[in-house]
Amino acid sequence: MINKNTEVEQSLYKIGDPKRALSRLFIAVFFVALALISLMGSYGLLWVILFLLFAALYFLKYQQIKDGYLIDLSERTFSFPASYASANSIGELFSPEYIARVLGLKRITVSVSDIREISSYYSGHYYVRINGNFGAYQLCFKDKGKRDELYSLIVQINNMGTPVVNQ
Repeated sequence: MINKNTEVEQSLYKIGDPKRALSRLFIAVFFVALALISLMGSYGLLWVILFLLFAALYFLKYQQIKDGYLIDLSERTFSFPASYASANSIGELFSPEYIARVLGLKRITVSVSDIREISSYYSGHYYVRINGNFGAYQLCFKDKGKRDELYSLIVQINNMGTPVVNQ
């Protein structure tokens, strides 16, 4: 068991979700292929540009997801690709930072000790939901084992009991 008072040999934990990362890379390659097909056909330059924009978007999402979920025990930080973010105001819906979070183009780093609640559930994909003074985030996984690995690690690091709430 990991707790705040013991030394641990490994200080950086990386929990990747290769299925999710590869799916984003596959979609990016698919859009590049559509752009090439459009370029060879008579579909027009607009379609080529549109497909290349979608390819770039999914490639950027792949870049964020491939790094996985990082927990640094020496710094006590948790870094993850942002997605499924809720806006706090109407004005925030149009801010570049919010749009980058929703599109999954930005990584969020929070202090592990700031995580006050954690839960996991299944709804088509496997999710870990974390809440704290930083807000609430849903972390999506395609693999149940990876979701459970992250959930257990955060619970152990924060010495969270039942219910899983950090006092």
